[in-house]
Amino acid sequence: MNFPHARRATTTAASLALLVSLIASVVQCRTHPGSARGLGSAPSASPGRSRSTPAAFDRPPTPPPSATSSRQSISRQRTSDAASTPDKSARVDHPSLAEDTPRAASEAKERTVQFIASLDDPGDRFTLGGVDTSCPAGWMAIRGTAHLQGELRSVDTGAGCVSWDPVAQLEVQDGPAFLIAGYIDDHQVGTLDGCGTGSFTMRLTNIEVRSYDVAAHAFDMTVRWTVSNGSGTGAFRGASGSGTGSLKATASPDLTVPVLTAPAVVPNQGTYQGTITCPHHE
Repeated sequence: MNFPHARRATTTAASLALLVSLIASVVQCRTHPGSARGLGSAPSASPGRSRSTPAAFDRPPTPPPSATSSRQSISRQRTSDAASTPDKSARVDHPSLAEDTPRAASEAKERTVQFIASLDDPGDRFTLGGVDTSCPAGWMAIRGTAHLQGELRSVDTGAGCVSWDPVAQLEVQDGPAFLIAGYIDDHQVGTLDGCGTGSFTMRLTNIEVRSYDVAAHAFDMTVRWTVSNGSGTGAFRGASGSGTGSLKATASPDLTVPVLTAPAVVPNQGTYQGTITCPHHE
């Protein structure tokens, strides 16, 4: 016999049992995830890196910022050193210009100064040569100290040997009253505007008495001067130059010394003018 109600109850009971089993499985999965493997869930990932990790993560680790900064600094330093190192293979297209560079610098440093200065000499003293052993017999030794004021301010210490030159005098028709042979060295210690302070020596030559007054024992004379090579010090080291001088002088016996020495005192005033080149100006 068929019992429809009994069959329906059996089916319903079986369905309820299956539903309870499913709910129990879900609860177990949530409580113990590892047991889910039996339900076909994916295996849990291992603590290490997955095999499916992208290849980009296989690159070497990026260095810390401090290391990168140091490498960049070293690179910039090498580049700077390379730029500052002269290229020994560089070719000089104009060797003449390269050779003239030191000369041009030297010429740029030199300075040529024109000047005029007034001279006041209270009295040069003349003594017969032989008596003054610095000059040969027959000549006159001259000694004196003067002062220059103006663009050249200095103490002028003079010394030299002079004599009348009769041979040259006879050759002159219309010229100075007397031609004086010899030289006078005027050693200047002081300051020249545009050059600086130091010392140098003027050598006076071509001494000419242009006119004279016998009654007044007065005369006018001219000289030429040049800077003696190697005489400069300070701002005048290596200096060169030349110029002229014009003087008015009077002569009188020097009664402070024995008359037999034929001494004379010659005060004189005038001007010196010319140009001086100062390589080591201040």
